[in-house]
Amino acid sequence: MAPVNSNSNKRLTNDGNQVEVECDRSRNPSDSDFPDGRLRKKHRANNNDNDDESHDGIWFPGVTKHINNEQKKALEETASKLSASGKGITACDESAGTIGARFESVGIENTEENRRVYRQMLFETEGIEKFLCGAILDPETLYQKSSNHGGKLFPEVLQMKGIVPGVKPHLKVYTLPGTNGDTVMQGLDSLAVRARGYYKAGARFAKWRSPISIDLENGRPTALAIKANMDDLAR
Repeated sequence: MAPVNSNSNKRLTNDGNQVEVECDRSRNPSDSDFPDGRLRKKHRANNNDNDDESHDGIWFPGVTKHINNEQKKALEETASKLSASGKGITACDESAGTIGARFESVGIENTEENRRVYRQMLFETEGIEKFLCGAILDPETLYQKSSNHGGKLFPEVLQMKGIVPGVKPHLKVYTLPGTNGDTVMQGLDSLAVRARGYYKAGARFAKWRSPISIDLENGRPTALAIKANMDDLAR
C-alpha cells in the first residue's frame, strides 16, 4: 500500500486508484475510511486507539478487542513454546475405540485404567522434555491423574516438564449424504463450551482433524466434501 497523507480525504485503493472519502476526525477511523480495510499507525496514534493490532506499521482494527492483555500474553507464550527449535509435538489423542484395537492386538484389556497407565508411561518417560514441546491429548486424558507426583493431573505433569498440553476437541466423523462416503467432522456447535472446560483443565492448544479420502475411481473427494471441510476449518 502506498503512503497516505493523513490530512487529506483522498485515499489509495489496492489497485492504485485514488478515491475521495469522508473522515470524521472526532471518532476513531473505521474500515470504511480506507478502501483496503487497513489503518496506518499514524492514524491510530492520532486517535489514541489502543484496541487495534499492529503489523509492520499497519493497524488491523478490532483484532485484540476479543482478548485482554493477559490472554494475549498467554497466547504468545504458548506459540513460542510450541515453536521451540529441535522439538516436536506428539499426538497421543487416540479415542478409547482406536487405542482399544491396539491394546487387543497385544493382549491388553481396553479399560480406562489401562489407558491411564499407558499415557502415564509416555508422559513420565525420562528425558522426554528434551524432544517434545507439546502433547495432544484425548479429552479423557485431560482429566486423568498420575499415580506419581502426588496425584497431579496429566496436564500438570506435562507442564512441569515444560511440555504444553493440547487437546483433540472434535467429535466423530459424519458421512455426507450423496457423496459416496465423504465425511465431515462434527463438534463445532458445542466447541465453545467444551473449549472453556478444556482450557480450565490445562489444555493450551487444540488440533482439529478433517480427514479427506482420495478415491479417483469413485469421484472422491467431492466438491461438497472439500468445501464443507474447508469451511469448518475456517470456522
